[in-house]
Amino acid sequence: MALGFVSSDFSVGKALADLNTISARPNFELQFSILQNSLLDRMSEKIDAYADDTTVNNVDAFLTLESKRLNRIIPFIDTYDKETTRNYLITNGLVDDLNSLEALASGGSAAEFDDLVNQIDADLQKVKTVNGLVIGLNVKDGLTAIQADGLGISNYASYGDDASRETAVSDARAKIEIALSVLTLNLESARDFKSSVQTNIVGVTLQIEAVQIADQTEKLAEIEKLRTESGRLLEALSLAFEVNAARAETLSDALLNPPTFNNGTVLDLLV
Repeated sequence: MALGFVSSDFSVGKALADLNTISARPNFELQFSILQNSLLDRMSEKIDAYADDTTVNNVDAFLTLESKRLNRIIPFIDTYDKETTRNYLITNGLVDDLNSLEALASGGSAAEFDDLVNQIDADLQKVKTVNGLVIGLNVKDGLTAIQADGLGISNYASYGDDASRETAVSDARAKIEIALSVLTLNLESARDFKSSVQTNIVGVTLQIEAVQIADQTEKLAEIEKLRTESGRLLEALSLAFEVNAARAETLSDALLNPPTFNNGTVLDLLV
């Protein structure tokens, strides 16, 4: 009777084993999904952490400070350039007016001479004192002293002859021309200095950007590594489950299925 039961096509043990194998898959897929989501969350947190991390913190402190220092200098140079240019234009105009005054000093109209002297004195007072100490440019142009002392030109009638008048105008023009030469040098120095600072800013900026790019590349490489490792882990777990499931099914078949015998054997006769 027992032997007849073994030869039956239906096996309760096999059915239970198959049921266990079938029920294991949804549970594995659920756990697999939970793990996958956990890894994705971890990767997302890593990416967010990199995004929140300011790249400036990873830049060499000296480069950052040097960039700030250089950029702070530019406005001072611009102010110096603007004020010096203004004085240059006024002083250049004074030279032109003194040339005209020299022509009036000999045989010209006394009224025109005196009017031009007054205009020159008024224009001279428009010159502003420029301080270039902040940027290391402090070559005196002498205009402040000329303002204080005056050009030394009196009205037309105060001179006994044309020669004395011409000499006074010539001496005044010489002072102004010297001041104009110094102003020219100061302007050239300021603009050369600004060009040098701007070149240094570009150099430092490129160094900072290089550090930032290297830092970003490193972070992207870490994220890619994390993504690769996570993918390999999930792939290995999935493969391991499939292999184990196949082995379990094979073992179940071997243990629980009715044995089969070749026709004509003694066991075949018993069955």
